[in-house]
Amino acid sequence: MFTGPVRYFDCFTSKPGGGNAVAIVTDASGMDASAMQTAASDIGTPATCFLERVEADCVHARFFSPRSEYKMCGHAVIGLFTMLLQDQHIAPGAHLSLATPGRISPVYVEILGKRSPRIMLELALPTFYPSGVKSTEITELLKIPLQALSRPYPVQVAEADFRQLLVPLAGPGELSQIVPNFLDIAAFCKARQIDSVAAFSPPEPNVPNNYKIREFCPAIGVDESAAAGTTNATVSCYLAAQGALTGHDQMTVHTTAHQGAEVGRPSVIHSELRFDGRQIVGVRTGGTAVETNRLS
Repeated sequence: MFTGPVRYFDCFTSKPGGGNAVAIVTDASGMDASAMQTAASDIGTPATCFLERVEADCVHARFFSPRSEYKMCGHAVIGLFTMLLQDQHIAPGAHLSLATPGRISPVYVEILGKRSPRIMLELALPTFYPSGVKSTEITELLKIPLQALSRPYPVQVAEADFRQLLVPLAGPGELSQIVPNFLDIAAFCKARQIDSVAAFSPPEPNVPNNYKIREFCPAIGVDESAAAGTTNATVSCYLAAQGALTGHDQMTVHTTAHQGAEVGRPSVIHSELRFDGRQIVGVRTGGTAVETNRLS
């Protein structure tokens, strides 16, 4: 059992008990990947962040689920940089770099008046492909009727930090109809070499650029995610590509995703898309976090 110092944060929320939980091992400087994976499995949170070191404006860290290493983990980044801000290792308004194996990612600490600063993470733009999955396969997998699928928008596979099946539904009510069998979803994902299935309801006219989402990821160690920054950055890019967002004539478009209510951990994820004409040239995702516990 891992016994080192750990701090816990709920991310993409301003209240304990919401959002997605991350455990942060505050000194992982002497740990290799095997030791990190063992510790993450012992700790058991959806993500464990291992802080290796902080150098000037660059933070070195790695992220693990109980089962495997994540290339990137949006909610863990929010928790990590919130902790560093609390401990005054970084300053409000800072522009920093996050170093993970094989990449450097920009991170921004945004000041929002009297509210808690918001951490925003720059992510890779996704690529979209035809899914090759029949509608009946999806409805059988999610236990929903055929009419629950959204007609205007196609089911696609998206690839960025994760490879995901994107399933647009007819409306927010259809999300609550899903009855996930996690063993079946895990087998489906492994057979098609995808990490997760993300089902979402596109924005409605009375709440532009707001949408609801559920993501199922048992193949990588989490049955249903309460909040996922990387996924919502991808879904926001998908919605923009499908013409489902307002503000395409602007250089920057903001989206708000609502996730986690079905697992009792409501979350709010913000994404920011930057455009050159009608082409997406950048995407950030982020939110706020709150500390819930410390073990020394």
